[in-house]
Amino acid sequence: MSKSVAPRTAPVLYSARTGQAMRQLVGDLIAVGLVWWAVRLQGWVDDQISKLAAPGETLQSAGNGFSGGLSNAGKQVGRIPGVGDDLREPFDRAAGAGQQVAEAGKTLHDTIEQAALVTGLIAAAIPLIVVLWWVLRRWRWSREATAARRLVRGGADASFFALRALAHQPLSEVIRVARRLEVDPGEAWRSGHPEAVAALAKLEMSRLGL
Repeated sequence: MSKSVAPRTAPVLYSARTGQAMRQLVGDLIAVGLVWWAVRLQGWVDDQISKLAAPGETLQSAGNGFSGGLSNAGKQVGRIPGVGDDLREPFDRAAGAGQQVAEAGKTLHDTIEQAALVTGLIAAAIPLIVVLWWVLRRWRWSREATAARRLVRGGADASFFALRALAHQPLSEVIRVARRLEVDPGEAWRSGHPEAVAALAKLEMSRLGL
């Protein structure tokens, strides 16, 4: 095992810096709240749109009743000797039309139900995407913070974190340090400028909650 890396430790979930840890905790609570809200939102949207399917269900029921009644009437008329078949034909046609109405009502009902489900899922997906973004961000931070803490416990010096700051910190932050100390950040790191190295290392260690 390298002397500069400490043994594995439990994952770091929150920063050792109070302000940063509070922001992380608030973000986690908001993420949990968004998951709860997404579930409720999906159900609410589904219910509201599903109400529009009621006319289709009514139409289907009415069509089936109309078709069934005429079909039964046609069967009764069809029993009349001699003219039964001729009298039954209009009833059968009307019953067929009623069945078409019932099928149209069923199609309308099913279409609205499917639209309600899809719309509800889309509505719920929006907050869940935000939650996913937050979870991935927290996971990346936790992984880096855990590794950084192992390095610190293994004796990694400020120069290492200063180098990471040059590679990972926003340029605006690096420039701010360079202007304050009136140094070239890259040259200051290469030459081991104490104040510049310490300031750059502090930027990166603050980000990692150290």
